[in-house]
Amino acid sequence: MAEDIEAEVLVLGLGAVGAAVAYQLDRRGRDFIGIERQPAAGHAFGSSHGETRITREAVGEGLDYIPLVKRSHEIWAELETPARTLRHEVGVLYLSCGEAGAARHGATDFITATRKAAKVAGVDLVRMDASALRTAYPRFEVTDDTVGYLEPRAGYVRPEACIAAQLEAIAAPDGKLRYGETVLDLDEAAGGVRVQTDLSTYRARQVVVAMGAWIPGLVGDPFSREVEVLRQVQHWFLADPQGPWAAGGGPAFLWFHGPGPNDVFYGFGTTPGGRAGVKVATEQYALSGAPDDTDWAVSQAESQAMFDTHVRGRLVGVTAERVDAAACLYTWNGRADAAGHKGRFLIGPHREIPGVTVVSACSGHGFKHSAGLGDAIVRQMLGEAPLPGCDLSVFRPDA
Repeated sequence: MAEDIEAEVLVLGLGAVGAAVAYQLDRRGRDFIGIERQPAAGHAFGSSHGETRITREAVGEGLDYIPLVKRSHEIWAELETPARTLRHEVGVLYLSCGEAGAARHGATDFITATRKAAKVAGVDLVRMDASALRTAYPRFEVTDDTVGYLEPRAGYVRPEACIAAQLEAIAAPDGKLRYGETVLDLDEAAGGVRVQTDLSTYRARQVVVAMGAWIPGLVGDPFSREVEVLRQVQHWFLADPQGPWAAGGGPAFLWFHGPGPNDVFYGFGTTPGGRAGVKVATEQYALSGAPDDTDWAVSQAESQAMFDTHVRGRLVGVTAERVDAAACLYTWNGRADAAGHKGRFLIGPHREIPGVTVVSACSGHGFKHSAGLGDAIVRQMLGEAPLPGCDLSVFRPDA
């Protein structure tokens, strides 16, 4: 029988957080192996595809996230090259009916929460009334009561490129990064943790589980109790070549066009080298399922409903002709914390196996924090000084 393959640290999952953890371990010269069930060339069967993710320092989801997104911006800047831009400062525009925003992630007024976060983060938000919005951004058809707040240095990151940049920066990756290998089980072993995959058996002193939607089925409670896997959909619609969206560019936007949690959508203009069309998406929290049962195909009816409910009458010159669509997964923490916020990260030790750190759920707003989160996790694992201003204990499942 073959001996167990040994490493100091095993990283299970090489998506947004797993890639960040692997990169930080490699920077420190630590012995690790990363295991990913999908192929190395990138894939569209998880939570980190679709060309763009909004990144912003005015994080209305909670003040605890600000140090993570700031650190992420530093790391992506370190990894950029003249040939590869990871973060695009096109601005993010928050639109709402009046001064108050709709409910989102447990906040009853997400715009007010965003303004509070901006003050803490040292970010200036530019307030714009309907007249100013029409002048500056004729691509948006706003009502007279619409108010906008522009975060000029926010924008978007390219998720596939950010992950690739971190993994490609790992020295001598052969043997360190293993793809097309499915984790089946993990258990306590003498001196550490044993991990069984469909191909091999591994042993390590410490394990980071960053498998996204597949975490609840692997680690059990409290993650299996608190986390839901939600199918979300991204859509790209063709823009009139003579219209205001034809030139592409920013800003990215979050638009709260009503008081309810479903009265919001977000989007991006066309991006260099990306799909043709304007990308828009929303979020749903009603239907959950197992990740392996996900329907990855997006029907024309789904795209038409997205257009009719959110795009029509709001994005000038964007047509109902679908260019493309893609499903992705949220691992969503639906349990409210003491302040009533949902969608909080869950990061903490495995309940029964010492040496295992579980990182879930990123709840749909995690990519902008992922690079900084990888650094914060590795600092904690190795007993280093914590990331300034960051306290991962606030995300513990029992916190």
